[in-house]
Amino acid sequence: MYLPVMPSASSRTRFLGLLLFGAAASFAATIPVPHTSVRTDHARAELVSAVTSIAPRDSFTVALRLRPDSGWHVYWSNPGDAGMPPALTWTLPRDWTATPLRFPVPRRQDVPPFASFGYEREVWYPAKVFAGGEDGGHRALVRARAEWLICREECLPESADFTLVLGGAPTRPHPEHAARLQEFALARLPRPQPDWDWRVAYDDTTVTLSWDRAAARAEPAGDGEVFFFPAEIGVLVHAAPQVLELTEGRARLVMRRDDILQAQPDTLRGVIVFGAGDEAARHGYELALTAGLPGTPSSSWRSGLLVAALALAALVLIIVLKRPHVDGKR
Repeated sequence: MYLPVMPSASSRTRFLGLLLFGAAASFAATIPVPHTSVRTDHARAELVSAVTSIAPRDSFTVALRLRPDSGWHVYWSNPGDAGMPPALTWTLPRDWTATPLRFPVPRRQDVPPFASFGYEREVWYPAKVFAGGEDGGHRALVRARAEWLICREECLPESADFTLVLGGAPTRPHPEHAARLQEFALARLPRPQPDWDWRVAYDDTTVTLSWDRAAARAEPAGDGEVFFFPAEIGVLVHAAPQVLELTEGRARLVMRRDDILQAQPDTLRGVIVFGAGDEAARHGYELALTAGLPGTPSSSWRSGLLVAALALAALVLIIVLKRPHVDGKR
């Protein structure tokens, strides 16, 4: 006769613990991961998502969040005299797409005789991801590799790999991160160009940017401290002071031209920033302005005139070369 052997209390406890652990692990595997975080040598890096799930053909905001260690800085789209802006390389589900990173209003870091453009404190670089049109009932993996240059006295490349796990339809905003992305990423981007009767002119040594003061006074920017960050290298001396001159009707920002490259783009692009306090006190506007002094051809007109002159010279050369042949037939 065999009697059943009952498990001891400790055995039952271990068995129940294993069951609970397995159930918890299975449940955790189904929870969408709204962001990931990586600690590098000189920064904390995160990829933050505004949603926990996404419907087909919908879009959502993500941001690369970098927190440099004290004394270190990372870069704007134009890094200035040295540096490299961060970038994300995406690995997305089929039919998904993503925009490049966008850049908040920068600050100037002076390392005489040079200057760079970027961020010494926490910065959020947002991007937008567009979901494909497939069935939204399944989880989606969004992978990205971030690469950036971080500098103090020396500059070092750093990188991090991220994976976001998003649930399927319907789209659900993250209860915390959606608001933080709006406050720290989207709200700190440059604003669209206001209608302030902008003008830009070049001479041999300066670039002058001017605008209507009465129109600008209606905006929160006013006539406070001003700095223009050019989108392209070779236009300005980055470390040179920019002088604000106020007349009765207009404000003029006089900037020193790059004396080596002396770039003169047909469209001057960049961000003009008003204010010098914390982020809430600074206002940036994204500008794209056609250059040229009144009565002076812009570089596009000069290019057209050069092409016309070359065409005329070629025509004259053809006539001269053909003329002896024509004269010989007479």
